[in-house]
Amino acid sequence: MLENRNDLEAGYQSVSISLNGLYNDAKIIGGNEDFYGSDGYLAINTTQNGSSTEKFRITSNGNIGIGTTSPNNNLDIKNNV
Repeated sequence: MLENRNDLEAGYQSVSISLNGLYNDAKIIGGNEDFYGSDGYLAINTTQNGSSTEKFRITSNGNIGIGTTSPNNNLDIKNNV
């Protein structure tokens, strides 16, 4: 299922691909990082107990975040492994 979400209040847009065809499932999301749409990100969400949360993100500058939506380093992992 392909979903196009437009958050008019914030000015951000995203497109997501739901992997299970249901609303609450795993998703791959591509969206704007800024209001003007000049920078984009790619994220992967998973759902547990009906709650969808972002688990992985690649930012426009190439930083990769696991467990964080705003990675500050090449590889940024929330909580120490």
